[in-house]
Amino acid sequence: MKRNTLALAKTAKVFNIPVVLTSGQQENLQGPLMPELQDILPEAFQTRIRRAGIVNAWDDPGFKKAVIRHDRKNIIMAGVITDVCLVYPAISARQEGYNVQAVMDASGSPFDISEEMSRRRMERVGCADHNQHADG
Repeated sequence: MKRNTLALAKTAKVFNIPVVLTSGQQENLQGPLMPELQDILPEAFQTRIRRAGIVNAWDDPGFKKAVIRHDRKNIIMAGVITDVCLVYPAISARQEGYNVQAVMDASGSPFDISEEMSRRRMERVGCADHNQHADG
């Protein structure tokens, strides 16, 4: 997952895709964002949105404002834990009319069932599932 996350960050940099990074509870439970992201995307890392206790990043006014500021309707999203960090903002953004591409192999859940249920929830609202290692 870490390798895929860093590959996603490098791809965004190469193609000049705007990036919004966010973290919740990084001083407490979660820990800091990967330091490698600072090397790859220094500006996005420096301006990352630090959410204090807000689980759904889309509910954080700073995060949502940062996304809206880029004026893009297509969003590529990944999250450390799929069933917490990815599923909620992906669904919320989709419900507000954004096209959301969920990068499942740059995210992960501790249990297969929670990963599968997250995938299903996102698919039901129209989030696309992108798995870099998918067959076909």
